[in-house]
Amino acid sequence: MRRRHAPGRAGRQRGLAALVVVTVLFIVTSLVAAYTSRNLVFEQRTAANQYRSTQALEAAEAGVEWALAQLNSGVITANCQPSTNPAQTSFRNRYLNIDGSDGRITPRVGASGTALWPSCVSSGSGWTCDCPTDAEPNLTAPTGSDVFPAFRVRFITVAPNAGGLPTRPGVVRIESNGCTRLDNGCLNFPSQAAEGEGRATVSVLVALASALPSKPAAPLTVRGNLADTLALSVSNGDLASGGITIQASGTANPNATGRSISSVPGAPPSRSVIAGDTTLTANANPPGLGADLKTGLFTQTFNAWANSYKDQAATLVVNCGDAGCSATDIRNKALLNPGRPLWLQGHLLLDSGVEIGSASAPVLLLVTGNADAAASVTATAAAAVRGLIYLQDRLVVNSTTPGNSWTDSAGVTLQGALISEGDLGGTGSPTFAYDAAILNRLRLASGSFVRVPGGWKDFK
Repeated sequence: MRRRHAPGRAGRQRGLAALVVVTVLFIVTSLVAAYTSRNLVFEQRTAANQYRSTQALEAAEAGVEWALAQLNSGVITANCQPSTNPAQTSFRNRYLNIDGSDGRITPRVGASGTALWPSCVSSGSGWTCDCPTDAEPNLTAPTGSDVFPAFRVRFITVAPNAGGLPTRPGVVRIESNGCTRLDNGCLNFPSQAAEGEGRATVSVLVALASALPSKPAAPLTVRGNLADTLALSVSNGDLASGGITIQASGTANPNATGRSISSVPGAPPSRSVIAGDTTLTANANPPGLGADLKTGLFTQTFNAWANSYKDQAATLVVNCGDAGCSATDIRNKALLNPGRPLWLQGHLLLDSGVEIGSASAPVLLLVTGNADAAASVTATAAAAVRGLIYLQDRLVVNSTTPGNSWTDSAGVTLQGALISEGDLGGTGSPTFAYDAAILNRLRLASGSFVRVPGGWKDFK
């Protein structure tokens, strides 16, 4: 008899507790990952914002540096590039009005009252700029997905009075808006940041470091002796300067043959000549150069060592070569670089009857001479110069080589002043006429714009 087997029971399901635990752990892991990702996303967004903000700030700072460099340059085109056309204006004259009588600086506006805001935009490999003369800036945004920062610059009157005129002469504020893309709303004044873009504003106070801090008191100043062979015609009718015609540390004969001297009304001509003035020979030399160099007069006049003056931002160095700088060349250089001192490495040759400088834009010529000869002026045509000519003498006081010279066979007219760093010899009959207005304009409206310490800010 066979045994019968009862059917087996179904096995009980197990693992529910493990499933719950795994699910809870998965949820916890997801929450931790989400929280961690939240911090990562926040950091990414913060980094992106900081990146755009830094780009905008650097663009604004670039605008300030660009404007400062342009203020110390020559005439420019509508695209802010250097121009060879003297009919163009310099950046300085295009956007600033400098009063030649008191040195106050005010921003210019367009003929229709339009605010003038020079602007630039980066193309990725360079900058494209627009320097309008009577309109709003007109720039085209670069194409592409890259970031193309831009900046816009304006000038602000410093400490204006009730009439809107500055109370502090010689200073002006540069304000620059920087944005991460070319957007008028973001760049204009006042500005409004575009959505998702960076915007920054930077401003600096700049001052005009005068090209002629100490104007001469006489139309002819000589550190040394004035030769009797020069049949000069010297005049000074300016009462404020005392009517001095010739100031020399050595000898200066008012009665030399052919010499004509004219001072203020009622003053004897001979009394307007000051000879033996030892203040002109005071030594103010850089340390280590010795006491026999004739640099004291330079530092008295320009308040700087010669090399420092030469290296300033606005000084234009012209290599005259052995033949010298011609009158036409210097006239053209002066027309293309108003308000800038011209440092002539060599001699000055006035070989054509041109006008160099004007009453509204006088010239400042520093003639250095060559390595083996002091500075000289040779005139073969009746040129007319308005401004100041400074003749350097690199030779030591004890040298037997003659100092500076002026050889004139045509009768040049200098309206302003001449300063000779050494003895002045030569022949001919030039005319030196003192002009206080021209010298004041050189003192107040020419030179280099520089930053004022403590004048930078990135807030309103």
